[in-house]
Amino acid sequence: MNSSEALALPADLAQLVKAAVERGGGDHRASDLLARLPTKSLREMNDACWAELRRALPTAAAAAGESDAARGADKRPAKRQRSTGSEPESSRENASSSDTQVTSDAPRYDEGVHLRTAPVALAEPPAHRCPRYLAALLYNLALAHQQRNQDDAALQLFQLAHDVLQTAGEAADGPAPSHVDRMALLHNIGCLHYRRKEYDLALEAFAKVEVLAVARHGRRHPAVASALNCVGVALFHGANGTKSQAKETLALNSLLESLSLRKELLGPDHNDVATTLNNVGRVHFDSGEYKQALQYYRESLQIRRKLLGGEHLDVAAAAFNAGQACQRLGKLDKALALYQEYHRITSTKLGRRHKGEIAVLKHMGQVCHEKGRTDEAARHYREALGASREVLGRSNREAASILNLLGNLHYEQGAFDKAIEVYEQGLVVERAVLPRHCPNFVVTLSNIGQALMQKGDYRAALDRYKEVHFLLSLQPERNVKKLSETLSVIGQIHTLLEMYPQAERAFLTVVSLTKDLPARTDAGEGDLDVALALNYLGLVYFKQGSLNSAMEKFQESLRVRMRSPTTSGDVAVLLYNIASIHLHKGDNDAALEHYQRALEVERSALGTDHPDVATTLRLIGKVYDRCGRFDEAVDVYREAYDIYRRCFDDSAMSDRSAEEVREIKKNAAQVLSLLASVHLKQADVAAMTRALSRAHQLFAEIGEPPRELQLEAGFELYELSILHPECAAAA
Repeated sequence: MNSSEALALPADLAQLVKAAVERGGGDHRASDLLARLPTKSLREMNDACWAELRRALPTAAAAAGESDAARGADKRPAKRQRSTGSEPESSRENASSSDTQVTSDAPRYDEGVHLRTAPVALAEPPAHRCPRYLAALLYNLALAHQQRNQDDAALQLFQLAHDVLQTAGEAADGPAPSHVDRMALLHNIGCLHYRRKEYDLALEAFAKVEVLAVARHGRRHPAVASALNCVGVALFHGANGTKSQAKETLALNSLLESLSLRKELLGPDHNDVATTLNNVGRVHFDSGEYKQALQYYRESLQIRRKLLGGEHLDVAAAAFNAGQACQRLGKLDKALALYQEYHRITSTKLGRRHKGEIAVLKHMGQVCHEKGRTDEAARHYREALGASREVLGRSNREAASILNLLGNLHYEQGAFDKAIEVYEQGLVVERAVLPRHCPNFVVTLSNIGQALMQKGDYRAALDRYKEVHFLLSLQPERNVKKLSETLSVIGQIHTLLEMYPQAERAFLTVVSLTKDLPARTDAGEGDLDVALALNYLGLVYFKQGSLNSAMEKFQESLRVRMRSPTTSGDVAVLLYNIASIHLHKGDNDAALEHYQRALEVERSALGTDHPDVATTLRLIGKVYDRCGRFDEAVDVYREAYDIYRRCFDDSAMSDRSAEEVREIKKNAAQVLSLLASVHLKQADVAAMTRALSRAHQLFAEIGEPPRELQLEAGFELYELSILHPECAAAA
């Protein structure tokens, strides 16, 4: 750093300052500077500083020249520039659906961390080497560099000024004429570290300011409240980087104490109170405490509206924050109204096409998406995409995130070709702007793979999931959960492609990975992963004709799954598969026992009128039929048909898609066909005719050919799996 770049200093003094800065921190450089200080150059340095400061800070320099009051550490300087703090959600978000996401550059807002920009008014230079005078000159010199956006040079000069005072043993009392205040020095050092995202160093400086402020003023003073707010902000951002719950707790405690002091000393409707309220809300938001976050955001927004009016940018940023909390709480109409308020204000104040517009359009799209207003969601996403390309260039992280959201929208509409096209566009952007093996690719590649599977293009889907597995295996911290999920999908695809040895290897690897997990969740999530893989192994063995091996894996899967304290529908699927193996082996009694156990679990987990219950009843009827227990077969077939009928009645159709209703009617017709077969064996022609007539009617309604009117043969095995999960929110 050449410290004389901004000012034309005397050559000898400029050389000494430059050498002192380049030597780094500590007592040695300050002592050396003091020992070699040419007092004859102080007047020239003072004159050069003030000439520059009058150009860079005309108002502040004039005020400082007229009055020493501007130097008081307990006086709040004019907020000459906005904080460079980051957005309320984007630094943490998202990470939800995918652990790593491209985050939005959401609206910046005032966190109450501001540089003090008033220079020190200097009298005549002393006749001797005065550390305080030199520190004041260095302080002013740092301000001049900072005003030219030379923050690195400014930070080094602020630090050098502090070292000069510390080395000379200067007391930490209040400022005097021609002297720089240590609190102001430390505060500005903290602010510059904060801007550079060096939050631990910022925290160290702000904590020293707090100690000095308490020693000088006592605990109940605005300067202490200001220092506590800065400490809380630094702790919050430091916790963001380390995911430290302890730091977040300390941040919240500091901010709440600052808030209490500011309300007491400044009044409840002060702008500084609104700032700290916003900061407290942000800590709650980051901790997932959205209800508490909204409470603080709303109070901050009310104060800012009252003080600043309805068209101020700080009001817009507060509205955006409250909108995010409302969105997380499912208050979508309110969230949309707050986002629209932000958009209206910023469009008036900043015009179109800025980073904040990208963020709010994307969030408005997400709200409309959640509300099912798909046309509006698509419009907002496309507007956000256009804005991101105009503001950030053709390829940027925001564009990748928005393309992924738009792809999800097409996927959920069943437009898989369009979804793949948009996902692929996002992948091209990600590969242009992200590191080669960035984990963000995992989400986009998985989404493409899911869409390809929905199309039945299994080989293309397999290629995508293999790439996902490769990327996951390269990560320094192995995510066993994601690895096992990906391998499970790869195994399923191999099974669909009848590549059974490859499927077996994949599922065996999943079992090995998940069994080695050191802990299980209370909900038995780890056990479920093992059970899923074992069930798939059983299916692979069954399809290869190895019934004994299949039975062994199904039974092991059931034992693992039953370790969970909760019993759900997937247990019924395992019982169902075991029953079907027994049936294939000719053990009707064992098959019936397991089907009935499956039925009991399904009724408990799903209710009595669920289509899955009817499906199991249909299989029980088949066993009774095979055993010659025709009356019992008739009873369960009729019960199954009644469930299907209630499912497609007009009163039950409102929440079912047309395809779901069609499938239920088809199953109902097949049950009637089976019922007709039993009536035929009972020689009850009239009952058989009624059943066939109704079956024919249902087949006609759904457009199925008459050949469906026949007795089904054989028994099916069901996959135990979580159907394709919802697409991740952003890549």
